[in-house]
Amino acid sequence: MKKLFFILPVLLIVVGCSKSQPIDNEELDHFISKLDDKSLEEIKEEMNSNVKQFESFSKFFESTFSNDIEIINKEDEKYEEEFKIDTSGFGKALHQFNDVVFVQTYEDYESQLEFSKNNSDSSKPMNLGEGVSQIFIPNKIYYHDGEVRTDSISNYDVDFTFDESWGKTKPIDSIDITYKVTYVKDYDVVEISVDNPTASYNGGEISLVKAEGNYIYFTMSDTLPAPVRIQGYNKEGKVLDRSGYSNNGVAPGEMESVFTEMLSYLKKLQEKLNDDDFENTAEFQEYLKDNLSNLEFFNDNDGIFHRQYYYHGNVKSLKLYFEKDSENREIIFTARNYKPFKDSDDLIAMETEDATVLLNNKGEQVITLNGFDGLENIGGNFYEDYNHFYYLNRTEKQLDTLLVYDIKALSNGLIGILPEQENEHYTLVTSNNIPIGSNSYWLLQEVGNIVFGITIDDKHFILDENANAMLLPGVTKVYDKQSDDRIMVSNTDRKIGFMNSKGKLVIPFKYDDAKDFEDGLTAVKFNGTYKLIDVNAKVLVDTEEDYINFFGEDDNKKRIYKFDYGKKSYNYKGELIEK
Repeated sequence: MKKLFFILPVLLIVVGCSKSQPIDNEELDHFISKLDDKSLEEIKEEMNSNVKQFESFSKFFESTFSNDIEIINKEDEKYEEEFKIDTSGFGKALHQFNDVVFVQTYEDYESQLEFSKNNSDSSKPMNLGEGVSQIFIPNKIYYHDGEVRTDSISNYDVDFTFDESWGKTKPIDSIDITYKVTYVKDYDVVEISVDNPTASYNGGEISLVKAEGNYIYFTMSDTLPAPVRIQGYNKEGKVLDRSGYSNNGVAPGEMESVFTEMLSYLKKLQEKLNDDDFENTAEFQEYLKDNLSNLEFFNDNDGIFHRQYYYHGNVKSLKLYFEKDSENREIIFTARNYKPFKDSDDLIAMETEDATVLLNNKGEQVITLNGFDGLENIGGNFYEDYNHFYYLNRTEKQLDTLLVYDIKALSNGLIGILPEQENEHYTLVTSNNIPIGSNSYWLLQEVGNIVFGITIDDKHFILDENANAMLLPGVTKVYDKQSDDRIMVSNTDRKIGFMNSKGKLVIPFKYDDAKDFEDGLTAVKFNGTYKLIDVNAKVLVDTEEDYINFFGEDDNKKRIYKFDYGKKSYNYKGELIEK
């Protein structure tokens, strides 16, 4: 994906939508510095593309501020709740990041990271409601090669929706991140209406310019802070649901001239670039500094900020809520790589425009593979794309196609290969494609960092890094979670027990039902009722209930055991929760 030179349109939008004061040199320098690593050819290529994009974008941008003004029938009005500070989710917010991962990919000599929560139904941070804001600030990056980076990382985006650039192409093991929550404790309310169109606040003025049907247009002194919330009211004093808005440093109707001026400037830049008027990028940047600030748009001195709002109803007044006092809390959490770099992997695949480049864990180029697209490392020297599996022949510096059905990279460094037919068995090889071990397996399973080989007759083995197999007597099923050094297993009679990470059955097969351990406790069904037991099978509580409904969570994300449709509940310590 190209991200070279859409900086000028972005500059216009950011400045135009956030303030009306003249742009200062520091802001210009910041934006222009983003071109430091770009060649003139790259800038020229993107400028030719961006002029076309900007012509289309300007039409779209102008139309977004042209909602229809209409009179809304009373029965069609839509309402919302009046603004209030809600901090009910504050405690949960501070405990929502106990298991955060990121996916790291590599593209055009940059790392791309996207974050996700593993510990809840939603992979994204909680919605904290009005008057509450949250920010993420990276503190330390722990690279796999041992480097710990703290400088120039605070502006990296911790994004739970899209992948964002995180600098150098080196495998990252984990990242320390500060999570800061700020909520408004107290606020001032300023009201303007058709009857009282002007109000003064904090040395500035707020003035209603026009109110017609569902539309209201007002101005604010640009010295005033942004309101926490703005709500519109009908003549009966009901809070109307908002349908659209725009905030600009220029008055309605003037955006077209702004874009015309900006587009003319971009075309002039395009012409100078195509005529090779600049010797290098530095000279081009200097030209921007000298000329961009001369545009009329960036020298708006009227001190006014323009706001237009549309509602699902006929609006007669506005209330603006300004922060008066706030409080913040912060925690530090660690995000880990979802697919951590293993020393046995050795190389990572990075996609460029015309090739896949293999890098070592320091980000240094080792092998270039031309003509491959979408190539991903499975583990060791094994790769896959959309169509095939491959083995990296390092001697020939090429990929050899493998006509197999599946390849699994295991946490102990082994590779499982399933031949071309799905009904065959996995054989084990090393990361260098050397056969290892004497057995083949119908299935390969991982729980935590333990690798299990399963034969077609349901025999289960633990496999070490040398493919040595240890039989687990009586085990016909291994459940998929390891906690408190306990893994649920069951036998042919479907009785459940628990083994430890060494394969020893520490709690025998005797339970009709069981859940995985958490905080040293779990629920099991024995002799008709559910008991709460510890990791040594000691019964702490007999609930005398024969049906468990579900697990809940308290405000600190700790487990709650619920029975009899929630009428009886126990906390994570096994204590009865009083109703």
